Amino acid sequence: MLPVAEVLGDLMHKTIACGFGFFTHYCLYIQCDVGRRSLGRLLSWDTKETWALIVWLNAAAWLHMRMIKGLRGPLLAW
Repeated sequence: MLPVAEVLGDLMHKTIACGFGFFTHYCLYIQCDVGRRSLGRLLSWDTKETWALIVWLNAAAWLHMRMIKGLRGPLLAW
C-alpha cells in the first residue's frame, strides 16, 4: 500500500533535490576534471555528456516548477 499523495509528493521532492545535488557535483566537478585530465578539454559533447546534461536540466526544471511556481499534485507527478 502506498502512503497518502502528499507524503509521496514530499518524498519525491526530497529525493530529487538530494539527487540533484549529488548529480551536479558528479557531473560538473568530477567528470569535467576527468575529461580535462584524460582528453585535454572539458567537454567533447559525446552521447554520455549530452544525456547527462539533459537529465540535469530535467531535474532542474522539475525543482524550479515545484519551488518557484508552486506546482504540486498530479500535474507535477505526471
